[in-house]
Amino acid sequence: MSVYADKINNLKTVLENAKAEKIRAEQNLENLKTRLDELKTELKGLGITTTDPEEIRAELTKLEQEIQVDIAAIENLIPEEYKQA
Repeated sequence: MSVYADKINNLKTVLENAKAEKIRAEQNLENLKTRLDELKTELKGLGITTTDPEEIRAELTKLEQEIQVDIAAIENLIPEEYKQA
């Protein structure tokens, strides 16, 4: 009987570990869902409504280019004597 008791105890331990792993996975999933919602909100704040990664990359590239153009325009308004060397 000892052999069966050991096997049963081992199976109980395996089951407990699996349950704990499932709980961790579920918590991780919830954390990831929350982070996804946060990222969607941030993107929406930037005027990006798509969730397609390629479209997001393209939109971010476009925004970076617009920022560079705006910075160049501002730099052109600064008199030369105030520009740093």
